[in-house]
Amino acid sequence: MQAEHDFSQGRYPQVISDLSDTRPLSPRAWALLGISHLRLGQLHDAEPVLQRALALGDAEAAVEYGNLLRAQGRFADANRHFAAHEPEPGTELHARWRRWMGVTAFQAGYVEDGIDSVERAARAYLALGNEDGAARTSVSLARMLVRSGHTDRAARLYRSLLPTLPAEPNPLPRLTALAGWLDLLLAGGDEASRDEVMREATALLRATPSEHARLPVMACLAQLHAREGHARQSAAVLQDMLTLTVGLQGYEARAWVHAHLAEHHARQGRLSEAHAQLREVPQVDRPSAHVRFVQGLIAARQGLWSKARPAFEGALQQATDERRALLAARAHLHLASALYADAQPEALEVLEEAADRLLRLDLTPALHTDLADCAEVLYAGLMDPYLAALAAPLRPGRGPLRARALQADTLHLELITLGRPAVRLEGETLPVSPDTTALLVLLAQKPGLTRSDLERLLYPDKAPTAATAAVKAHLQEVRRSLGEVALQRSGPYHEQQYRIAPHLAVTVDADVLESALLSGRTPLVLATCQGPFLQDHSSDWATEQREHIQSKVSAYVMAEAATTRRRQAYLEAEQLCSTYLSAHPDDLAVHAERVAAARGLRDPLKRQTAEVRARQAGLDV
Repeated sequence: MQAEHDFSQGRYPQVISDLSDTRPLSPRAWALLGISHLRLGQLHDAEPVLQRALALGDAEAAVEYGNLLRAQGRFADANRHFAAHEPEPGTELHARWRRWMGVTAFQAGYVEDGIDSVERAARAYLALGNEDGAARTSVSLARMLVRSGHTDRAARLYRSLLPTLPAEPNPLPRLTALAGWLDLLLAGGDEASRDEVMREATALLRATPSEHARLPVMACLAQLHAREGHARQSAAVLQDMLTLTVGLQGYEARAWVHAHLAEHHARQGRLSEAHAQLREVPQVDRPSAHVRFVQGLIAARQGLWSKARPAFEGALQQATDERRALLAARAHLHLASALYADAQPEALEVLEEAADRLLRLDLTPALHTDLADCAEVLYAGLMDPYLAALAAPLRPGRGPLRARALQADTLHLELITLGRPAVRLEGETLPVSPDTTALLVLLAQKPGLTRSDLERLLYPDKAPTAATAAVKAHLQEVRRSLGEVALQRSGPYHEQQYRIAPHLAVTVDADVLESALLSGRTPLVLATCQGPFLQDHSSDWATEQREHIQSKVSAYVMAEAATTRRRQAYLEAEQLCSTYLSAHPDDLAVHAERVAAARGLRDPLKRQTAEVRARQAGLDV
């Protein structure tokens, strides 16, 4: 019949259109209708139809109903169903039954049993001479291998599979394989291959009728944006995925999207929204390792270390058991960070284990955001003479500035002034000039300034017309980058006062540094103070702040190093000075302190290195 032909070609919407209003239907037609709904991710529509086909005795419907239960996250029900409905051995249906039974076991946490079952299914397809079935099953196997940390095996499998999967007439198997290959490349593959695969997968999305098949590619795109620091773009893709999952009702997709949206909101400080997203994760026998990780992240943002620690420990153990190397590495790193923030003595020991895991598995490129999140504990490792060499390859870029708890409709705006100036909205760096950054800092520090105030403070040496034009351009750049409502104005037209709008929660790194100095958090001081305040801005206001901050930080580091040296902990004192000087190589006073510490060591190489660096900076030693 025509429906059978359309089904074999992957034209599932056509099958549904032809059969939905046709009555009576044969058991086979009910099966085709239910499986078509299932292939398109329409689980609620598929369930009653497959139940009817199953009751009428259709053998394929019996296998696919178990697959439906798996897709809904009902793993125990799926296992019972598969056990009660084993097809005749030596048939295609038996191979398919073994495939979906293995995927169910894997998703339920029985990793090795699941992989073994799917491998046996692929061999069964090959024994039947069914190359297409073997390829589709191998795609499932490859994704499982990636998630369980068998990345080399998965890479070999994908390379052998992709040439055998055509893009026509049914693009779904190839699209699924491309999504899995992308998943693997995101964990550390080369960027050229990743971008090429992404282009092909994006093109195939337009050719597939299945919204369900779009989700894995969109998931890769969301992760890619997040990894590259484009948090808002990542969140936009996640919201589009959420819209799709509302209609698809699939357990796995919904759980993934809600957990990743919760992580996004937690990173920005919107903790209530993060909790709300986690509550939307479908309930199953046990939470996923990623859900546990996000629970730890939220607790850590709240300073609830007694909750953060077990959540990260649980995520680490579960991800390790499931051989999810990347997630295990993330959980390990954040566990070390939480222990350090809670002043636990084993924090640096855990950091050493986490750093060894990251470097051994070569996962550093995929963890840029997490390394920045955990900057304080990593700098504590850099200050430790025995951990410094291990922590050095993990030295993070500038870490995120933690926001206070924010409302759901509030955006986090970070103003970076120490080192290279930058403006970050929701973690994403905006194309804003250093002088516009300076203007925003002024408005954050002194709300209510007028244009004439801004002109006087930013450009005291410019001609009035030039200063007016410059400030006007900066205000336009703010509106262009942050939106028309980013600034509020009040007062008479010619003396309007400017404020940053309340929907933007502002954090300035100089304020974070001040707090770290007051509380004696030396690693945070080093992680935050990456260079001079607005280093290229020559106004009196910027120069005064730059000199004040530099002298304060320099005095703090010297005092810490001198105190450490007086305890005869010369190695720790030298390492502290060395870490600070890597970002401030012209600080002669700290160079002198480093030389004094190095001379207390019985290490001629360290002494010589300290003296050479000091002379290069202009110090007579």
